[in-house]
Amino acid sequence: MNLYLLEIIVKFFRMLFIAFISIFNINIYSENENIHQNMIVTENNYAINLIKIDSEIKPNNNKEKKEISNTKSSYTKSSSNIKPENTTNNKILTTEKPTVALAEYTGRLTGYGPDCKGCTGKGNLACTTKTKHNLVKDGIYYDDSEYGKVRILAAATTKFKCGTIIVVNKPGVEPFVGIVLDTGGSMRQAWANGEVWMDLAYTTNAMAGSDNLTGRNIKFSVQRWGW
Repeated sequence: MNLYLLEIIVKFFRMLFIAFISIFNINIYSENENIHQNMIVTENNYAINLIKIDSEIKPNNNKEKKEISNTKSSYTKSSSNIKPENTTNNKILTTEKPTVALAEYTGRLTGYGPDCKGCTGKGNLACTTKTKHNLVKDGIYYDDSEYGKVRILAAATTKFKCGTIIVVNKPGVEPFVGIVLDTGGSMRQAWANGEVWMDLAYTTNAMAGSDNLTGRNIKFSVQRWGW
């Protein structure tokens, strides 16, 4: 074979080999570059996701403090609106109206029921109220528009007019508020003699004095003279 022709063939294969190597290296570089870019994108996404998750999980301390502050402020405001309970050392004296004595007396307190001796048994009262209160139908408490729920008293209406509010205080017993809605001849006569005698209403005459509210040396503090 001609050496010149052989040399041309060798050069031709050498060129093919170089071309093949060049093409192969470019593809590898391109592939490596793509892999590197993908890794960068993946890492960036992962970092972004981490930042997003961290921002969602991390508590907003300022917001929590603000909410706690608002709650405390609301509680303080509500607390300021709460009226203090009646500090009078009693459970029977339920009126929220301050007790200011217009007059004070000391006398006797007894009890009676609508079925007492000399009573009609129907429960009618000597004082006519707007609701026509009846001891049998409506009970021994009267709902006063100014003093609330109070016990019904019988007294000398010649002095203690109908609707008179009285705080009754027996030594050693919690005081209570009563209202004069009834009367009796014996009580009017006692007052004529300079004595104070009142009668506390009960559901039946047999129950009179069963709650230890009656007795002597009772203090009667007038809070309102009649209606």
